Amino acid sequence: ICIGLFAMTANLLDRVSADSALRNQDLIIVTWLDNSLCILRQKNGQWQDLRCRSGLQIDDENAITQMIRPFIESAEPSTRILLMEDRLKGDFTQRHLKLFGGLSVTDVTEEHNLWNILGSH
Repeated sequence: ICIGLFAMTANLLDRVSADSALRNQDLIIVTWLDNSLCILRQKNGQWQDLRCRSGLQIDDENAITQMIRPFIESAEPSTRILLMEDRLKGDFTQRHLKLFGGLSVTDVTEEHNLWNILGSH
């Protein structure tokens, strides 16, 4: 699971570095794969904070909130969130989208996301 989670996160980092509009924005990258969560913050074009945890239950809102809250509380209103799961209409997005408050969330998940990423390398 962790390898898949980091492959998804690395894929998003590659997308950000290749996109001049995203490269210097304030971003929070969130990846979720089978009870594992990774959150990464970019501020003023610099990567600053990273939190990862496996073994989370999708319905454990308390634990997931504890991981996400510090990123959201310190975010500027212009901060964008890029969210990726391993499959479209995944449980994480449906259950926890509200935790991101009024920040702009872009779900970049594609069907069979993890397999597509792994198959491209």
